[in-house]
Amino acid sequence: MGAVTTNLDVENDIHRYWKRYEIALRLLRQSNISQRNKQLIEKFCNDCFAQGITAGRVQKYAYILRKIAEWLGKDFDKATEEDLKRVVAIIIYLTVHCMDKIRLQACA
Repeated sequence: MGAVTTNLDVENDIHRYWKRYEIALRLLRQSNISQRNKQLIEKFCNDCFAQGITAGRVQKYAYILRKIAEWLGKDFDKATEEDLKRVVAIIIYLTVHCMDKIRLQACA
């Protein structure tokens, strides 16, 4: 199953969301995550487009889900509650760590 791509006139896409989406897809396909997770992410992206979600939002989902798949280290449909808690802990740690770095830079 392939993900949605487009040949739309990109002149009207001033934020280049379709280009960003195509880049997110390329990064997804080139990543080291499992083929199953790649399929699940592409299916999710297609479902988002079918629901009318914009290319900008979908490209962000594709990027974030790829990162989560890397941290998870297993197929989404085989993840346990403990696996998900570990990923949430990583996200919280990175969020706090990044906010601390931002605060330190602002105070410097």
